[in-house]
Amino acid sequence: MLQTLSQQNPLKRRLVMLALMLALLAIVTLPSGAAVHAQDATPRDTRTWTDPNTSATFTFSTPDIFNSCSTRGDRIYTVGMQAGWRLQGTVTVRQPSSSQTFFVIPIDQSGDLDLLVPYPPVSQWQNNISNREIHVDLSIVVLDANGLPVSWIGDEPTAPGVLGPRGQDWDVFCDAPLTPNITIKKYTNGADADDPTAAGVPLIAAGAPVTWTYRLTNIGPVDIPFTEITVTDNIPGVSPVFAAVISGDLKGDGNGLLQPNEVWEYSATGVAVDLSNPPGGQGLVLNTNACQQGNANEPGRTAYTNIGTVVIPNTSASDPSSYCNPVGSVAVAKTAITAYTRTYTWEIAKRVSPAVVNLFEGQNANVGYTVQVTRTGFVDSGWQVSGVISVTNNSAVAVTLNSVTDSISGVGAVSVNCPATLPTTLNAGATLVCTYTSALPNGANRTNTATATYNTNSTATGTAAVAFGAPTTVVSDTVSVQDVYNGGAPETLATNITGDTSIPYTRTVVCGSNLNYVNGVATYNRLNTATIVETNQSANATMTVNCYRPSVSKTVDPDFTRRFTWQIVKTVTPSQIDLFDGQSATATYTVTLTKSDPIDENFRVFGNITISNPNPNAALNLSGVTDQLSNGLNAAVTCPALTVPAGGSLVCTYETNVPNNADGANTATVTTTLGAVYTSPVVTYTFVGVQPSQTTLNSVTVTDTNPASGQPWTFSSSGSQSYQLPFACVDIAYNQNGLYQTAVNNTVVITQTGQQSTAIVNLTCRIPQATISSVCTAGVRTWTVTANYTGAYVAEFLVGGNVQSTTNLNLTANTPATFTYSGDPTTLSGVRVTFNGNVVASESGPYESCAEAPSVTLTPRCTNEGLLWQVTASRTGSYLAQVVSNGSVIEQTTLNLTANQSQDVAFTASSYTPNSVRIIYQNVQVIEQTGPEPCVDGLSAALAPRCERIGAVWTVLVNRSGNYVAQLMSGTTVIESRNLTLTDGLDVDFQFENDSTAPRFVRLIFQGAEYARQNGLNETCVPTALPPAEEPNLPQFDKFIYLPTVRR
Repeated sequence: MLQTLSQQNPLKRRLVMLALMLALLAIVTLPSGAAVHAQDATPRDTRTWTDPNTSATFTFSTPDIFNSCSTRGDRIYTVGMQAGWRLQGTVTVRQPSSSQTFFVIPIDQSGDLDLLVPYPPVSQWQNNISNREIHVDLSIVVLDANGLPVSWIGDEPTAPGVLGPRGQDWDVFCDAPLTPNITIKKYTNGADADDPTAAGVPLIAAGAPVTWTYRLTNIGPVDIPFTEITVTDNIPGVSPVFAAVISGDLKGDGNGLLQPNEVWEYSATGVAVDLSNPPGGQGLVLNTNACQQGNANEPGRTAYTNIGTVVIPNTSASDPSSYCNPVGSVAVAKTAITAYTRTYTWEIAKRVSPAVVNLFEGQNANVGYTVQVTRTGFVDSGWQVSGVISVTNNSAVAVTLNSVTDSISGVGAVSVNCPATLPTTLNAGATLVCTYTSALPNGANRTNTATATYNTNSTATGTAAVAFGAPTTVVSDTVSVQDVYNGGAPETLATNITGDTSIPYTRTVVCGSNLNYVNGVATYNRLNTATIVETNQSANATMTVNCYRPSVSKTVDPDFTRRFTWQIVKTVTPSQIDLFDGQSATATYTVTLTKSDPIDENFRVFGNITISNPNPNAALNLSGVTDQLSNGLNAAVTCPALTVPAGGSLVCTYETNVPNNADGANTATVTTTLGAVYTSPVVTYTFVGVQPSQTTLNSVTVTDTNPASGQPWTFSSSGSQSYQLPFACVDIAYNQNGLYQTAVNNTVVITQTGQQSTAIVNLTCRIPQATISSVCTAGVRTWTVTANYTGAYVAEFLVGGNVQSTTNLNLTANTPATFTYSGDPTTLSGVRVTFNGNVVASESGPYESCAEAPSVTLTPRCTNEGLLWQVTASRTGSYLAQVVSNGSVIEQTTLNLTANQSQDVAFTASSYTPNSVRIIYQNVQVIEQTGPEPCVDGLSAALAPRCERIGAVWTVLVNRSGNYVAQLMSGTTVIESRNLTLTDGLDVDFQFENDSTAPRFVRLIFQGAEYARQNGLNETCVPTALPPAEEPNLPQFDKFIYLPTVRR
């Protein structure tokens, strides 16, 4: 190498000298007790000298002449160097004929020497026909503390202070170079997978990353240089590169050799293809009847197979490996919600006792009625079933969902409604929810089966039992009974009847004077009808009443009294009120009374009074007989008895004055013990201008069942009374459908007669209905709510099911309104909307953050202080840096970052691979990066740019062999990368296709960490006009080493 230094430009000569110096420094700093190199088994020549001035001894050991085909090199070392002494000189590795020099290693150090002398490959040794040979020359001077050569006695008295020339040079011979041999084993994502039909072949989804590894084993007897190893793959675009040493010495030990039994690993990456529709033109090797995972009964699918090959001089080896795509599948689940209506049936019967009643005029009797209501059973109808069908892709790949059908046993196919048009793509983990509804012929148990067809002919089913429980709608489970007597207004006998019920009640029959008596006899019938209101079923009972009127005859003047009758009717407007919860309304009730014309009676006269009894069955008992004259005087009546025999008569006498002096006739009045009053015919008497002696029901009092109506009222003439009552839907217990319905009865009664009338208001209360949903709008989670009723609502924000805070909403019917949460929506478990304390809509969390995450970069760097991570974010703010090991955070620290300004962070815990570092912003992870390999202790590297005719050229020099990456950077952005395979001490030139002038810079990466960084040239390189022979040369510097600025 030194032979060519004078031919290189000054910068390159400096870099070469730097490499030699770095190698020497790494060697001479080893302690004297360092582990012995494997080559120390070589025969050695070890000699000891003594300084005559100090009697200090000094031992120098070198290899002796020996036979070996190894190219790892051999060690020379000293023992016993005195303080202040130095070693200066060279070690030269060359062909014995001096036709070629391979290495010249300068020696200039204090302390003991421990140096590994490298050998070139055996193919470069001097060919002696019968063997190959390499020679090593030593020329090393020992200087004392004053810089003077040390004089020796003992072994080398004639060569004071000089080590090497007298017999300690050595030769190495290789008599019979052996043939190298090598094997390769290829893996796909860590699996051998030689046979694409066998178990263990990896299943990789289309588009997922694939890593191929190639393990090389030296199975021969000799070393194989790194430069003679070529690893390829039969698939275009798959390019294996060296990745790691699996066993044996490190590749970076300085010799770049795959030694016997050592194992190296290469790797390549790619993306899995869709084997169901593989791309063309990529040279793919496809096995069409594979992927059975060792199960010969499993139908075959297409497998991907590629072959890795290693080539060395004279031989090669290959090994295949395969992968398959996973199979898609779906699961079907469904619900079956049943409903039907139950209508109860009833019967009604009615009877009366006695059926025939005989009474005197004015007599009354109570007649007993019984209504029998019987619940005979029920009839069920309106059977139906409805529900949802959920189709879930439970595989790792998307499937094509072709159809979703539904069938009910004994019924057949049922129409299904899906939110997407089929066929459609169902991504991995996604669920499509469809609905169905079907009427059923009866309530028999059935099985409801849903079937999903996906991909080509694959199907999946889900079933649900169709079973009926309690009815969902009940009709006529309770009934009311009304009664109509003699064509009058209906009267309610009973309500809320739930079973067999007997209803006894009485009616009073009266033989009034208003009947049409013929020969003293009047007969009438009474029809009574009871009706079930809900079913309109009815039953009748008929009764016959025979009334007998005694006759009175007399002489002259009558006497009379006056009375009135009344009719009462109650109405309400409106009779049907429908309200939302919290609303109120007013109903107006009106009570109307009608007064009859006056009735005059009981005129009294004096004279003979004859009372005849037409009742052949009973005697007529009298309570009194009166008489009145036309002059208005009451007559005193005398009767021989107060009993008129059946079919007979009784004669009494009377004497009275007419109360007025008007002309008239005399009239006798007979009163029976039953209260009936009879008068004689008018006999030549008139009562012109005479007022009645008694007036009955000239005014009445009316009461109302509602105390708030302002009653009682007094009526003395026909008229009406109105009042209002409020109805409100407040503190209502609603049913599951949000409804409440009731009938409100209100009755008025005439106190004097017992007459009454009822008005009914049917009240319906409802809870409003609403919907709610949320989306991210401009980085803020926004809820939208729509209600079917205008009013005041409350939005409640829930944390763990408890109300955290609320906001008031004034909603307009069927008009969407939006609102937001003042806190962090990601902490909410749900949001609900209430109306008057009733929940009308809700949405369950959790909620994802709507904040847009900043972009963040992470760059690991190896420094003298250890591994540092450089963090750069696009947004100013507080961040959390975490070290993660096996999924757990083992260390974290808070960073206050400024936008686009880098900041270094160091961790106490290990952030090397396999651990990773991640950055959290506002509880959201924005980046995670696996740590690099551990920083290599003692690794030094240098970068230097220069201008050549072809443009900017970069030179790199390292003191450890391996695979490096040179990256052209602009800020935190990688503009271009170059993969470099570097050897300890050998400088390498490279170029970038992109401009590498400042402010851009170049950094050198080894095992994921940065070891060197150099700014680009300040100006763009301009080609020189001078030919190479005329370029100026720098002076020769034999005793100086120029070191560029090196950043570790």
